[in-house]
Amino acid sequence: MHILKIILHTNNQKTRDILRSYGHELVNNDYSRPDYIICYRTYNILSREEIDSVNVGAINFHTGPPEYPGRGSVNLALHHNKTNFGVTAHLMTTEIDNGRILDVRFFDIDSSDNVDTLWVKTEENLLKLFSDFCMGLDETEYITMKLDQNENYIWNGKANKMRQIDDLQVIPLDCSEEHLKNIIRSTYTPEFRPKIILHGYEFVMEKIND
Repeated sequence: MHILKIILHTNNQKTRDILRSYGHELVNNDYSRPDYIICYRTYNILSREEIDSVNVGAINFHTGPPEYPGRGSVNLALHHNKTNFGVTAHLMTTEIDNGRILDVRFFDIDSSDNVDTLWVKTEENLLKLFSDFCMGLDETEYITMKLDQNENYIWNGKANKMRQIDDLQVIPLDCSEEHLKNIIRSTYTPEFRPKIILHGYEFVMEKIND
């Protein structure tokens, strides 16, 4: 097995353990020619110099399918009443969620899912994708093979921004019950709750009782 030099950007300790279990060496950002730079659940935007510095590629693991580049993928999928969701591995460019797609893992959204429960599913599937994908990093032509296998997947436009999710949380004054339930399902967490804005004041929804 070829031992790889990898710069890993993440706060997730399990990803470090996985790479080390495969025998790879995690190096610091100042390492001049890593084999890979891997970003996992971070908002890092790499410079052209960083991307060009790697021997093989810079890879990001995105918490959403190609349909939802950028922020708020979970919220948007729930808002659109999707019945399936996914996570994506892709090559990085200097733009957010714009590089060629290496792999996608899909899973179901249940009618009972909300932001919190879909996040749990997303995190579980993203870690499994990471583990499966990184198993082959030391294979010759691995990245080329993955690109060929997933060439039909493309990003759906430009990356979504967090302000779009903030807008979803605003309850219109003429909101129907069905629309309100959709807003709650797709945006409510105990920390970030739907709100009404009226005459410059914000009225924030009370915490939902279990």
